[in-house]
Amino acid sequence: MWSYYGRKISIVDYYPQPKVDKIIEPFVGAGPYSLKYWDRDITIMDKYEVVYRIWKWLQECEISDIEKLPHFMTPDDNLNNYTFDCDEAKLLMGFIIAKGVERPRCKPTERATVSRPNTINFTLGKIKGNLHKIKHWTI
Repeated sequence: MWSYYGRKISIVDYYPQPKVDKIIEPFVGAGPYSLKYWDRDITIMDKYEVVYRIWKWLQECEISDIEKLPHFMTPDDNLNNYTFDCDEAKLLMGFIIAKGVERPRCKPTERATVSRPNTINFTLGKIKGNLHKIKHWTI
C-alpha cells in the first residue's frame, strides 16, 4: 500500500500464485503479495510495531480518514507542523513522504515534493482504493 524498505512490489509478479486459500505473510511490510490475492483468507504479521500499528489503523479507517491526510507537501514542510487524528496516520504519512525508507520520516524527500509532486496524492489514492480489501484480514 505504501513504499517500504525492502518492499516486494517490483518482484511480486514473480512469486508463485497461492495453491491454497490461506495466505500467511510474515514480514508483511507494505503487503504487496497479500494485496495481490486480497480476496483469500489472509493473515499478515510484522515484528516492527510501527508496521503493525499502521495496518491495524488502515483496517479500521474509512476513506474519509485518508482524505484528511495532507495530499501535497512542499520541500520545506514537516509532518510535525500538521495535526493528525492519531499517531498511526502520521506514521503512515512518514513512509509516504520518503519512498523506500525503513522508518517513518518527518521531512519529505525531493521526489515526493519536487520531481514527482503528485506522489503523495497518488499513494493516498491507491490506499483509498485498497481499504476494502483488508477489512477481513487477520493482522
